[in-house]
Amino acid sequence: MYHQGAGRLSDRALLLEHLNTEKLKAVWDTMGATECATSELKRSFIQMAEAHLSMADDAFRLAQARGWYRVPEPPPHLAGTVAHQFLQGPAPFPS
Repeated sequence: MYHQGAGRLSDRALLLEHLNTEKLKAVWDTMGATECATSELKRSFIQMAEAHLSMADDAFRLAQARGWYRVPEPPPHLAGTVAHQFLQGPAPFPS
């Protein structure tokens, strides 16, 4: 249940909103870093993005521990394949 009482949000709703907000802020800061004219400003945006990713991870772990954010386990035969493909980088463009 997302709402608790008249006009009061539940703890679950607040935590999931916080998680989504931090993820969005990380994306905005990452995009901001790509548009910076100076290295100093770019580093600032990157640091802010990292801080928001850390806060999002904290919220995710808390929500997951309370059973409010479930992530399905991949089938064992796919877990290694996905990690291997990710570490190899993007596929080349076809000629």
